[in-house]
Amino acid sequence: MSPTSNPNQLIVEGPDDLFVIVKLMKAFVDWPEGPNSKASAPVYIHNGNGAPEILKEEYLSVFLKNAALQIGGVVLDADSDPRSRYQRIRTLCISQFPSLPADLPAEGLVVDNERAKRLGIWIMPDNGSAGSLETFLKWLVPDQNEASWKLAEESVNSARSCGCPYRTAHLEKANLYTWL
Repeated sequence: MSPTSNPNQLIVEGPDDLFVIVKLMKAFVDWPEGPNSKASAPVYIHNGNGAPEILKEEYLSVFLKNAALQIGGVVLDADSDPRSRYQRIRTLCISQFPSLPADLPAEGLVVDNERAKRLGIWIMPDNGSAGSLETFLKWLVPDQNEASWKLAEESVNSARSCGCPYRTAHLEKANLYTWL
């Protein structure tokens, strides 16, 4: 994890998550453009290089102990088990955020600790369902694009029947990237 002095920091799984979250944030907050934009952004977003890396004890511990950090966030895919994904994050963060609830609320979670630090947690797609960033993004496809979405799904199924491989767990990714 690269060090930063930005007091607002977010950890995401990878470059696709980083790209999407920046695009979503730009729709709602001022976000600088250009070569120095990362340094002056309202939130420094860390590419966590995958959930296994982020969910190592030393990764989140170092993140939370950063003296510059005031507001931190973690956004991870639920994959097949959102409850266990949250439980792992909770286990890693409970020593610094003892008020973390046993279960992740459906609306997401923001907690403060006694050192005036704040932590937010979001498990994609909706804090309770299996899935990923792509599952969440599928819900953002406009209704007027329903026909093209169905065509993308059919194309993915057709490609698989012709021998194009993808993991079953990555069906949502295949559908979304085909639609895009």
